[in-house]
Amino acid sequence: MHVQISAIPEDAAAQPPEGVHLVRANNPGPLSLAGTNTWILTGRAPGATVVIDPGPPLEEHLSALRAAGRPAAIVLTHHHLDHSEAAPALADEFGIPVYAALPELARDSRPLAEGEVLELAGWHIEVLATPGHTSDSVCLSIDGGLFTGDTLLGGSTTIIAPPTGSLADYFDTMARLSALSGTPGFPGHGPAFSSVGAWATHNAEYREERLAQLSGIYKAIDPSGGEAQVVSRVASAAYGENGAPVAPYIEAMVAAQLTFLRERGDIS
Repeated sequence: MHVQISAIPEDAAAQPPEGVHLVRANNPGPLSLAGTNTWILTGRAPGATVVIDPGPPLEEHLSALRAAGRPAAIVLTHHHLDHSEAAPALADEFGIPVYAALPELARDSRPLAEGEVLELAGWHIEVLATPGHTSDSVCLSIDGGLFTGDTLLGGSTTIIAPPTGSLADYFDTMARLSALSGTPGFPGHGPAFSSVGAWATHNAEYREERLAQLSGIYKAIDPSGGEAQVVSRVASAAYGENGAPVAPYIEAMVAAQLTFLRERGDIS
């Protein structure tokens, strides 16, 4: 679930590095915004590309990826299917490695780790471990830009929920990324943004505002009926009808936030 937040005004859309192209999958929805952004790195090895987050296995989308050149490698920012589901078939088709932080997703490669440098098809890719949205989330530093997967989205914030999401990790990651004020960001959903640092700070501030809101709601509701009913009441009060189409995700996110608030001592 992605929740729309006010974006920082941009003078002009951030442009990806030369040779990097966006192919957006036709899988729009409340969980994927306008669709999954697949980023293709081209032009530095004859006919060879690197595919970041190949997305869902939609034939039209896969055809567009093939049309950009023969993939030499796939790199995943995290395990969610809207980013990774097409990877096995594409890897089988071309006999290429898949780079991912989770061992079960990595193919013919070791799992990605903080500080690792990939040299692929003429491209120099540095890995930043950025847990929060998921425990295996990574960002990729390429030619002065940061490819953020779902760690930072364009114009929205992202779900952080069990079993692999962590608000504590998320705030640590936002604090780390807030230092990258001069770095443009290229997300897994939504438009690019000119400053990773400014957008990370904005996202952390927004998340704190939501936590304060949830804390106030929690303290005002009837606490009887068990944890599941409490979570449902808080979710309904916080999101109303807007959350109905994805209620299970909303409730999972609210449960995680209440757990975080308890651990931090904001609520009892």
